[in-house]
Amino acid sequence: MGNKSKRHGLQRRPPSTVMTHSVEAYSGPLPSPDMLECYNAAFAECAERIVAMTEKQALHRREIEKVFVQSAVKNEARGQIFGFIIALSAILGGTIIVAMGKDVIGLIAIISALASLVGVFIYGKRRQAHDLAVKNHGDPGAKG
Repeated sequence: MGNKSKRHGLQRRPPSTVMTHSVEAYSGPLPSPDMLECYNAAFAECAERIVAMTEKQALHRREIEKVFVQSAVKNEARGQIFGFIIALSAILGGTIIVAMGKDVIGLIAIISALASLVGVFIYGKRRQAHDLAVKNHGDPGAKG
Protein backbone atom coordinates (compact mmCIF):
# COMPACT_ATOMS: atom_id res chain seq x y z
CA MET A 1 0.00 0.00 0.00
CA GLY A 2 2.89 2.33 0.68
CA ASN A 3 3.94 2.10 -2.96
CA LYS A 4 0.39 2.79 -4.25
CA SER A 5 -0.02 5.93 -2.18
CA LYS A 6 3.26 7.36 -3.49
CA ARG A 7 2.29 6.55 -7.07
CA HIS A 8 -0.97 8.46 -6.87
CA GLY A 9 0.54 11.44 -5.01
CA LEU A 10 -1.12 10.61 -1.70
CA GLN A 11 0.80 11.10 1.50
CA ARG A 12 -0.05 9.88 4.93
CA ARG A 13 -0.78 12.51 7.51
CA PRO A 14 0.02 12.16 11.16
CA PRO A 15 -3.04 11.65 13.41
CA SER A 16 -4.59 14.93 14.55
CA THR A 17 -6.41 15.93 17.69
CA VAL A 18 -9.86 17.49 17.46
CA MET A 19 -10.82 19.94 20.19
CA THR A 20 -14.36 21.00 20.73
CA HIS A 21 -15.48 23.94 22.75
CA SER A 22 -19.07 24.35 23.88
CA VAL A 23 -20.68 27.34 25.46
CA GLU A 24 -23.92 27.30 27.37
CA ALA A 25 -25.74 30.55 27.97
CA TYR A 26 -28.62 31.13 30.31
CA SER A 27 -30.33 34.38 31.18
CA GLY A 28 -32.59 35.02 34.10
CA PRO A 29 -32.63 35.87 37.77
CA LEU A 30 -31.65 32.32 38.71
CA PRO A 31 -28.97 29.99 37.38
CA SER A 32 -30.16 27.13 35.20
CA PRO A 33 -31.48 24.02 36.97
CA ASP A 34 -28.32 22.13 35.98
CA MET A 35 -26.17 24.81 37.57
CA LEU A 36 -28.30 24.75 40.72
CA GLU A 37 -27.65 21.02 40.97
CA CYS A 38 -23.92 21.69 40.63
CA TYR A 39 -24.11 24.28 43.40
CA ASN A 40 -25.91 21.78 45.63
CA ALA A 41 -23.23 19.20 44.91
CA ALA A 42 -20.51 21.66 45.94
CA PHE A 43 -22.28 23.09 48.99
CA ALA A 44 -25.22 21.56 50.84
CA GLU A 45 -28.51 23.51 50.37
CA CYS A 46 -26.74 26.09 48.23
CA ALA A 47 -29.49 26.07 45.57
CA GLU A 48 -32.16 26.77 48.20
CA ARG A 49 -30.11 29.70 49.50
CA ILE A 50 -29.70 31.09 45.98
CA VAL A 51 -33.45 30.82 45.30
CA ALA A 52 -34.26 32.48 48.65
CA MET A 53 -31.80 35.28 47.93
CA THR A 54 -33.36 35.84 44.49
CA GLU A 55 -36.86 35.91 46.00
CA LYS A 56 -35.77 38.50 48.59
CA GLN A 57 -34.17 40.65 45.89
CA ALA A 58 -37.32 40.48 43.71
CA LEU A 59 -39.50 41.47 46.68
CA HIS A 60 -37.16 44.37 47.50
CA ARG A 61 -37.24 45.58 43.87
CA ARG A 62 -41.05 45.48 43.81
CA GLU A 63 -41.22 47.44 47.08
CA ILE A 64 -38.88 50.11 45.69
CA GLU A 65 -40.93 50.36 42.49
CA LYS A 66 -44.12 50.69 44.56
CA VAL A 67 -42.63 53.54 46.61
CA PHE A 68 -41.39 55.23 43.43
CA VAL A 69 -44.81 55.05 41.76
CA GLN A 70 -46.59 56.33 44.88
CA SER A 71 -44.14 59.22 45.10
CA ALA A 72 -44.65 60.09 41.43
CA VAL A 73 -48.43 60.09 41.88
CA LYS A 74 -48.17 62.38 44.95
CA ASN A 75 -45.82 64.76 43.14
CA GLU A 76 -48.13 64.94 40.15
CA ALA A 77 -51.16 65.66 42.34
CA ARG A 78 -49.21 68.30 44.27
CA GLY A 79 -48.15 69.95 41.01
CA GLN A 80 -51.73 70.04 39.78
CA ILE A 81 -52.92 71.63 43.02
CA PHE A 82 -50.19 74.28 42.97
CA GLY A 83 -50.81 74.95 39.28
CA PHE A 84 -54.50 75.41 39.95
CA ILE A 85 -53.79 77.82 42.83
CA ILE A 86 -51.39 79.89 40.72
CA ALA A 87 -53.77 80.00 37.72
CA LEU A 88 -56.74 80.86 39.91
CA SER A 89 -54.74 83.63 41.57
CA ALA A 90 -53.75 85.09 38.19
CA ILE A 91 -57.31 84.92 36.88
CA LEU A 92 -58.73 86.50 40.06
CA GLY A 93 -56.03 89.16 39.97
CA GLY A 94 -56.86 89.91 36.34
CA THR A 95 -60.55 90.09 37.17
CA ILE A 96 -59.86 92.52 40.02
CA ILE A 97 -57.71 94.65 37.70
CA VAL A 98 -60.52 94.70 35.10
CA ALA A 99 -62.99 95.71 37.85
CA MET A 100 -60.68 98.58 38.78
CA GLY A 101 -60.97 99.94 35.25
CA LYS A 102 -57.68 98.65 33.79
CA ASP A 103 -59.31 96.50 31.12
CA VAL A 104 -56.28 95.83 28.91
CA ILE A 105 -53.91 94.89 31.73
CA GLY A 106 -56.55 92.73 33.42
CA LEU A 107 -57.36 90.88 30.20
CA ILE A 108 -53.65 90.32 29.55
CA ALA A 109 -53.30 88.78 33.03
CA ILE A 110 -56.30 86.51 32.48
CA ILE A 111 -55.31 85.44 28.95
CA SER A 112 -51.66 84.81 29.92
CA ALA A 113 -52.77 82.63 32.84
CA LEU A 114 -55.07 80.59 30.60
CA ALA A 115 -52.42 80.36 27.87
CA SER A 116 -49.91 79.08 30.42
CA LEU A 117 -52.34 76.39 31.55
CA VAL A 118 -52.97 75.29 27.98
CA GLY A 119 -49.22 75.29 27.24
CA VAL A 120 -48.42 73.16 30.27
CA PHE A 121 -51.22 70.73 29.37
CA ILE A 122 -50.00 70.34 25.77
CA TYR A 123 -46.38 69.94 26.89
CA GLY A 124 -47.40 67.26 29.42
CA LYS A 125 -49.37 65.29 26.84
CA ARG A 126 -46.49 65.40 24.35
CA ARG A 127 -44.05 64.35 27.02
CA GLN A 128 -46.26 61.40 27.97
CA ALA A 129 -46.49 60.32 24.33
CA HIS A 130 -42.71 60.59 23.95
CA ASP A 131 -42.03 58.60 27.13
CA LEU A 132 -44.51 55.93 26.05
CA ALA A 133 -42.85 55.67 22.61
CA VAL A 134 -39.42 55.31 24.22
CA LYS A 135 -40.71 52.67 26.63
CA ASN A 136 -42.50 50.65 23.94
CA HIS A 137 -40.04 50.98 21.09
CA GLY A 138 -36.80 52.17 22.66
CA ASP A 139 -36.80 55.14 20.27
CA PRO A 140 -35.32 58.18 22.04
CA GLY A 141 -35.76 60.20 18.84
CA ALA A 142 -39.53 59.77 18.89
CA LYS A 143 -41.30 63.07 18.44
CA GLY A 144 -43.19 64.31 21.44
